[in-house]
Amino acid sequence: MRFITFAALMGFTINLFGPFLPVFMYEQLHITVAKANWILRFGPLGAAVAFPAWGKLSDKYGNIPTAIVALALWQVFALILCFVDTGNIWLFYIVSISGGLFSTGYGIGIFSLLLKLMPPDSRTMGIALFVSISCLAAAVAPPLGGFIITWAKAQGYNPLTIYHFAFLSAPVFSMLSCLVLRKVPEEKRG
Repeated sequence: MRFITFAALMGFTINLFGPFLPVFMYEQLHITVAKANWILRFGPLGAAVAFPAWGKLSDKYGNIPTAIVALALWQVFALILCFVDTGNIWLFYIVSISGGLFSTGYGIGIFSLLLKLMPPDSRTMGIALFVSISCLAAAVAPPLGGFIITWAKAQGYNPLTIYHFAFLSAPVFSMLSCLVLRKVPEEKRG
């Protein structure tokens, strides 16, 4: 149950303001759709390069340590979003490629742990429950995030500052959710 709680927290945390990154790019930084897509494509490229390495690390050190280290690295680079403005848009490339490189390690660690924790005779049901609960948490987050951003703009706060604070939430809360993940038991690998 702790693992599912962790997944729900992560789904909510990443999706609270994450879907508003393109909105931030278009509205606040005046980046074209073509340029935004060019920047964002570096994420999947980073992921493609990193998959084999993260798989080996997960096999060697375990799924939970790998997922936590990868998540920490991913979110440290995500903090860069708190400083992006029209004068340093090039920082998006760093965030995008590092997001791909490190979210891959997180994904491999979590998915491998999911397979490891589920009893073989109920694996399909366990995966379905895991995905359903994490998706429900992820689904309720963007409307709340949109409400918060809209409310803050209506209060007269600087939109650039609003987005910078919003993008601070995912790194902070995802790292806090690792406190739940650390309590999930995983067999030591030999």
